[in-house]
Amino acid sequence: MALFPRELKHEYLQARYAQYRTFALRLGIATVFVPMGLWLRDDLSYAAGAWDTLGFRLLMSAGVLAYVAALALRAPRRVVLLAAYLGVLAIDVAASMVWGAVPIHASVGFADYVYLFLLAPLLLLPLSLFEVVAVLVTACLVPNLQAAFGMEPHYSLPLFNLVMWPACLLAAFSLYQFDLVFRRLFLIQRQVSEQALMDPLTGLGNRRYFDERGDAVLALARRRGRPFSVLMIDIDHFKRVNDEHGHAVGDEVLRAFGNALKASLRGGDVCGRLGGEEFAVLLPDENGAGGAAAAERLRDRLERLAASSAAARKPIDITVSIGVAAYPEDGDALEPLLRRADKRLFGAKQGGRNRVVAAD
Repeated sequence: MALFPRELKHEYLQARYAQYRTFALRLGIATVFVPMGLWLRDDLSYAAGAWDTLGFRLLMSAGVLAYVAALALRAPRRVVLLAAYLGVLAIDVAASMVWGAVPIHASVGFADYVYLFLLAPLLLLPLSLFEVVAVLVTACLVPNLQAAFGMEPHYSLPLFNLVMWPACLLAAFSLYQFDLVFRRLFLIQRQVSEQALMDPLTGLGNRRYFDERGDAVLALARRRGRPFSVLMIDIDHFKRVNDEHGHAVGDEVLRAFGNALKASLRGGDVCGRLGGEEFAVLLPDENGAGGAAAAERLRDRLERLAASSAAARKPIDITVSIGVAAYPEDGDALEPLLRRADKRLFGAKQGGRNRVVAAD
């Protein structure tokens, strides 16, 4: 069943909860009124004792309402799960008490549990497969535990087990199949999201990715009072490569450059291709001096990179010009920092290329 690595499990559960919380909330609001419909059935089946069951039906509604409230208040998942257990317990106990108050036939009384196993899997969709199955198993165990502690339910326990455990197994199997579908959808959505943020040629992030991650780095730096540096990088004379060797060779140069750039950065650094041969890098926790030193190391490493190409007669030498800006001294937002770094990049190119400029 594990369709993706273990490290994605938490992300999947969070996404599932976010996606199906609203659905479960709306269904739960409607389900709050189901016990009142069952009370009308009590009245039609045994009018003389129907008023004796009203309190138990209200207890059922209260159990569902507690779960609905947890969803509506966006409570943590563990609180929502606890509310689900309390709701099932309330419904189980109330159903048993209804049978004691109204002498109804099993084929009528078991309708309470039919609704439970019909609605519970849908109401609990935001939770994990294991959590939902555990709640359903609890629903089947409660009457047996009542009997074990001398609180015999007001119906045939063997008949209950004969009918409800197969229903529980069927619901669990259905939930398992749903979970497989949910996991596949999660992977597809995640892949589509990643592709939307990825530059297909270099494998680096695109402008949208860079802006989103850059905003996150900026917010963290503001909150913690930490610096960060921005590098604007341009491949020198890239137009000449395209003109002399063709765009196919130019693409190979960009791919080689992208691989070298990724290999040169730390895990927390943010890199993106802004367009053409222009790239940007964010270096969290690096001040202006640290950013300039990192840019110089990067420039030196890329200067020694020769991109090989089957279409070119010999490896193509690559050099880069880099402009550096630092937060907060060069700007307090991402766009001003990018403009300052871009201005210094222009200065590096005007100064002869293959160099780093970190000050005006």
